[in-house]
Amino acid sequence: GETVKGTATVEAAGRIKPQNSFDYGNYLKGKGIYLTGYANTLEKTADANHTLIDRAVLLRQRITNTIRDHIPAPSKGLLIAMSTGDKSELNEKQKNVFSRTGTSHVMAVSGLHVSILTGFLIGLLQLLRLKRRPVSILCILVLLCIMPVMAFTPSVVRACMGIILMLADCVLAEADPVNSLAIAAVVILVVQPYAILDVSFILSFAATLGILLFAKPMREFLKKRGVSDRAAGLLSVTLSAYLATCIIIAYYFNECSLISPLANLLAVPLFPLL
Repeated sequence: GETVKGTATVEAAGRIKPQNSFDYGNYLKGKGIYLTGYANTLEKTADANHTLIDRAVLLRQRITNTIRDHIPAPSKGLLIAMSTGDKSELNEKQKNVFSRTGTSHVMAVSGLHVSILTGFLIGLLQLLRLKRRPVSILCILVLLCIMPVMAFTPSVVRACMGIILMLADCVLAEADPVNSLAIAAVVILVVQPYAILDVSFILSFAATLGILLFAKPMREFLKKRGVSDRAAGLLSVTLSAYLATCIIIAYYFNECSLISPLANLLAVPLFPLL
């Protein structure tokens, strides 16, 4: 939050040469970073102003410090990652386990976290016998507050924007989820065109589209074969997301976990309890 002045050497992110098959320049653009460089001289001209984002960063730091001070290793690294998205406390063994089992998404403050919070809010508000429209409006207001608290992390903004547009569609009329998802993608790309280069953007929308298209018929198929309604629902969502993203994961990361559906069946239902 401090104001500084100085001189720096900068270059456009697009001028960074790709290494092997990884284009770091496009990766940065996908994250909304268009210039890179280093400071030659710096001089502070004003103290911290403590804007909304500054306060959000301080809150995240307090959460991290509290967990670090009271939770022993290696659990603290996992809890910090799931609470704030900061994976720096994880050791290499933990990172490899999550990567190989296809459950790394539980550590990123993104769609899973936002979806769980939204689902919890909807369930709570429905217990109060509120109608669909006020429930959607209240959820939209909460999601608008979440984005600054999470310092406008791109993955959180994408998740919040997607759900907000889908909820807004519910407020205005009977919603078609696929249309709402398409509108969310268009809005995000208008604001940040290079997001299309971010693999997390592609995976987020591919997984959501897979669930919207395949989960319901897959659920009915499983129920007809004797699978309980609850198990069929969980299995259909997990398999739909996996089928929609496995080829993308194999293309970008040169591997695809075959045990990912099973691992997610165990990890995702337990995540809200943590």
